[in-house]
Parts: sequence; structure tokens; C-alpha cells
Amino acid sequence: MKLINYLGILILLYLPLYLFSESQNQDLVKWTEALGRMSLVEAKGKCSSMKMKLPTRAEWKSAKANGMTDSMKKDGIDFWTSDGYSEEYGFDFDLNSGTSGYYESKGILKQVRCITTSNQTKEETNAAKTITGKWSGYLGQMKWDDAKNKCASIGMRLPTREEAINAFKSGETKAWESDGDGYWTSDEFTKGNAYYIVVASGFASHYGGGEDLGHVRCMVLSGK
Repeated sequence: MKLINYLGILILLYLPLYLFSESQNQDLVKWTEALGRMSLVEAKGKCSSMKMKLPTRAEWKSAKANGMTDSMKKDGIDFWTSDGYSEEYGFDFDLNSGTSGYYESKGILKQVRCITTSNQTKEETNAAKTITGKWSGYLGQMKWDDAKNKCASIGMRLPTREEAINAFKSGETKAWESDGDGYWTSDEFTKGNAYYIVVASGFASHYGGGEDLGHVRCMVLSGK
């Protein structure tokens, strides 16, 4: 009986704190209204022009788990995510089933909502200074040449395919999924095309380095 009473007191003390914490975390994420149906390329440009981004699959799943997507279904159930499958395809998110499929990024139209977080500007400003082990913080989406220059500007470099795949195998990339899926590597496929790795699966493919946008994390240079 004493144990039951003790557990009851703990629940009464900590449950309000947990619910408050969860509420605060949800408040950090801000969503736009539905912006209409458009291609993935157009959707990324639209969000970028608003200083926002498309949500990742992980962010959509979190929103669904918290009941946030129920009111969104009036606008449609198939929404673009920021996660890329390959050079020409991107993932969507189905609000009913919670599943994703991949579709042509330039020809298929899906509904769009953009998101930002209240600490996004601070995160972007400090990202280059945030180094966990041998990796930088998340530096955003950009073209391959811009990614290489960004890493060089902070005394770092893009990882090779092998290094990125090894990071996936060791579980290091699991925490990256909330920022995006397709991350640039330093390996060139052909002139103007470079390899990226899908951090949710460890799959490597290639983007058009001069046109497509990939997510970026840099590595500490050897010897540092």
C-alpha cells in the first residue's frame, strides 16, 4: 500500500512537468497553412523564400502522433517532405496512413506546408560552431560546390561516401534524420554530379551538384 501511495505522489508531481515540457516542444515548431499543390522543386523554393523549410518525414510522424495533422486533412492527405530518395525523386507523407512513398520531384504535384522553429535562426547561426566529436552541426541545404566551400570556410570538409556510410553503420547519423535525409559527400560521380547518402537507410546515390540541394554536415580535417 505504501508503494502504491508513493507511486501516486510521483505521478502527481512529475506528470504536469512532463506535459508542460511536451507542450513547450510542440510550441517551438511553427507550421504555415496549406500553400497549395505544387512540385517538390517548387515546394522547396516556396519554403526557402519564406525563410522556412519542408518538414522531414520524422517531423510529419511526430505531428501525426501528437494529433496535429487531423485538422490538416481538409486540405489533402498527401504532403511533400524535405527527404530525397534520389536525384529526381522525393518522399511524401500520407496523413491517413502515416506512410511515405517516393515521387518525381518535378512532375508530380502534392500539397505543401512549411515549418520553422523558434530557435531556427539561432541554430543556423551557431551550427558551424557546434561540433560533436568529428562532425559539425547541421548547416542546411545547398548545392554541392556551396557545401564544399561552406565546410572549407569553417576549417572542415565534406565526408567521403565511405565515411558517411560508416557513420550510418555506427548509428551516428540517426540523430540527423530530423534535419533531412540526403547528405552530400565529397565524392564526385561525374563532372557536375556528386554522391550523397540517405541517412535513414545508408543508401548512396548521386545528385546534380550544380542544381540540386543536399543537406550538409562537415567533418573535422584529419589531424584536428
